Amino acid sequence: MKLRWGIIGLGKIAGHFARDFIHASSDQNELVAVASRSLDKARAFAQNHHITEYYGTYEDLLGDPNVDILYIATPHNSHKKYTIEALNAGKHVLCEKPMAVNKAELKEMIDVTRKNKVFLMEALWTRWNPVMLEVLQLIRSGKLGSIIKAEADFGFKAHFDPESRLFNPQLAGGALLDIGIYPLFLSYLLLGEPNSISTKAEFSTTGVDVETSVELNYAHNVKFQATCTLLAETDTVARITCEKAKIVIKARWHEAESYQITYADGKIEEHSVELQNRGYYQEVKHCYERVNSANAESDMWSLRNSLALVGILDQVRAKIGLVYPFEK
Repeated sequence: MKLRWGIIGLGKIAGHFARDFIHASSDQNELVAVASRSLDKARAFAQNHHITEYYGTYEDLLGDPNVDILYIATPHNSHKKYTIEALNAGKHVLCEKPMAVNKAELKEMIDVTRKNKVFLMEALWTRWNPVMLEVLQLIRSGKLGSIIKAEADFGFKAHFDPESRLFNPQLAGGALLDIGIYPLFLSYLLLGEPNSISTKAEFSTTGVDVETSVELNYAHNVKFQATCTLLAETDTVARITCEKAKIVIKARWHEAESYQITYADGKIEEHSVELQNRGYYQEVKHCYERVNSANAESDMWSLRNSLALVGILDQVRAKIGLVYPFEK
């Protein structure tokens, strides 16, 4: 069955998604409608990306019978609301990360998707990056030995605007949920849920974190260092030290096209992959495969995986004391 897609929320990420969509099979997937709170914005977006239908309210798109699946790219605080409304309308959902602000929200969303027997997945596009797939396969093969330690960072200089999604606590702003989720995702992908964590953070005048550092502790004294910041450009590199070699995923590691392996004897290997645009289309193709399979849950990034990751985010927020106004 061909999937007819709609997009709710037409910001920067939605633009990347729409541009990458052309690399998904047109026989399997079609982007047919978009919605914004502004009809003019929706019209401009649709014209720019050659999309037929556009709406000035999210509710109008939710009611479109010609849309099978929605990509939800609104601010974090509204993910639960629009995901549940879409699921209750019988539509499948690919929801931008973090899929929920906290674990309680996500559990509610999962209950609704199971009740309605429709597909739901978190849009963590790095999971489908070819570099990530190769590195993960290499580590799981055991050829490099066990992981000894690892680290990853993500940082950029953000213009301070107290009303923006990055700095507004009502929108679940802050570095952690916006970009810190990437290094924490890598820690979970490589090592699973930690035994313990330690954290430190700096806060903006609006009360959200602008820089957070997390040390995740695992068995056998293995540690993962995750950092994120809105205060400065960082290397945005991931380093994984194993018993027999060290892997460096080059900048920006979450969308990388190359990585390097340095073996214990000094030998260095350079590896590269071909990535069309940013690679969002790989999520689209995966959604098509899963919706049309007997088991319509992702076998690469399951709802259980999303629950575990948001659980780690919850632990970090509890440690640094970050509670959003709508959670109180």
